[in-house]
Amino acid sequence: MLMLTNWIMMKHAIVPADLKQEVQEVVYQIGATRTKRTTGDVPDLGLAVPATGTIAGTLKITSKGTVKANVPSANTKVIATPEVKAPTTIKASDVTKRWEEYLGPNTTNINPRTGKVDSDRIFSADGKRSVRFSNHEMTSSGTPKYHYHEETWTYDSVNDTMTVTNTLQRIK
Repeated sequence: MLMLTNWIMMKHAIVPADLKQEVQEVVYQIGATRTKRTTGDVPDLGLAVPATGTIAGTLKITSKGTVKANVPSANTKVIATPEVKAPTTIKASDVTKRWEEYLGPNTTNINPRTGKVDSDRIFSADGKRSVRFSNHEMTSSGTPKYHYHEETWTYDSVNDTMTVTNTLQRIK
């Protein structure tokens, strides 16, 4: 309890704003481990929030009472599902608006699995969605085959796999 009390007092002073949520979730999980409770049993200490972001679904309390975290890495196995074609085409003038709606704010070109720049994709801030628009897609401009891809990335921390769904979106 002392650790959690200290955390509550110190979190605003020492943890950068963009990391507070994830650090808070780790502290919550450690508190659950030390009190030998499952996360559902831990009383609300002002920290009881569902895991989000890269930490979601990645923390497990092991049989030894320690917290083990799996996160996507370059070693994560990628499972690509069959490509699906979107049922309608989109106007070229509406493409960037659609990307903004699909990806949300604070996009990046850093691949959340590898941690490296991906020049063919734009990722959502949470790393769960991307738009792929590489040379192959760009060279089809002006033809009926002009397109981009909307992808979802779903991480399975138990099996350390990343399932990628891919929707081909034609542009008119």
